[in-house]
Amino acid sequence: MNDKQKYKQFTINSPSDYIVYLRHIIIQSHKWMKRYDKHLDYLSRVIDELDLENNEKLSIDSEIYDEHNDKIQYANGKLVNLYGDLASGAMSYYKFRKTLLKRNTLVKSKLGELSEEVSSALKDFNIARNWGMHQPESLLNAHLENIGKLWKPQELKKYRSVFNPIWVPYFKEVEGKWLLSLYEESTHMNEGFKIVYNSMISDYSKLVGAEAVVKENHVAVRPFESEFLLPKTSMEMQRGVYKK
Repeated sequence: MNDKQKYKQFTINSPSDYIVYLRHIIIQSHKWMKRYDKHLDYLSRVIDELDLENNEKLSIDSEIYDEHNDKIQYANGKLVNLYGDLASGAMSYYKFRKTLLKRNTLVKSKLGELSEEVSSALKDFNIARNWGMHQPESLLNAHLENIGKLWKPQELKKYRSVFNPIWVPYFKEVEGKWLLSLYEESTHMNEGFKIVYNSMISDYSKLVGAEAVVKENHVAVRPFESEFLLPKTSMEMQRGVYKK
C-alpha cells in the first residue's frame, strides 16, 4: 500500500485494534443517539401541543415540518452510516461484524454470531443508508409512475412536452400527518439504533474482558484549533496529501 492509500483505511492486526475501532464507533453513536432522542422528544411535544393525534389533517406551516425533519434526518444519517455503511473506506459496526472479524479467528470466536434481531437491523440500516445517502434513480421512476396514476391526461401531456420554464414546487403548509409520520418512522428507527448500540456494548465487554462502562466527559468550552485538526487531517488523508 502506497503512502497516499495507507491512511484511508484503519489497519487492524491485533485484538486491541478491534477495541480501538469499536470504541470510536461507540463514542460517536452515544453522542448522536443522545441528540436523536432530544429531537424526538421536542417533536413529540409539538405533536401534543397541536393535538395532531386527533387532528392529523390540521394545516401547519411547512417550516415547522422542515425544521424537525432537517434535524432528525441529519442525526439519522450519521447513525445509519455508523451502523450500516459497508464502503471500503467507511467505519461502521456492520463492517466490523461482516468484514473485519474475518481477519482474526480468535476475536471472531470470542464475539460469536450476531442475533437475528441485530443482524436484521444492520441489514436494514445498510439499505436505508444506501437509499438515503444518495439520490436514487428509482425516485424519478416512482415520480413518473405516480403522476401517471394521479394526474389528469392533459396535465401529464403538458409535463411530457413543455420543458420551459422549470417549475419547482414549494408548499406553504403541510398536513399534520407529515409530523406524525416523521415521529412514527423515527421512533421505529430509534428502536433499531438502540438494539445495535447494545450489541456493540456487549461486543466491547467481551473484547476487554469486563463490563463496558460508558461515561460522559462534560467539558466547559470546545476549542476550535485543536478540535478542527480532526476533520482537516482526515480530509488530507482522503486526498492523499497528508504528511506526518
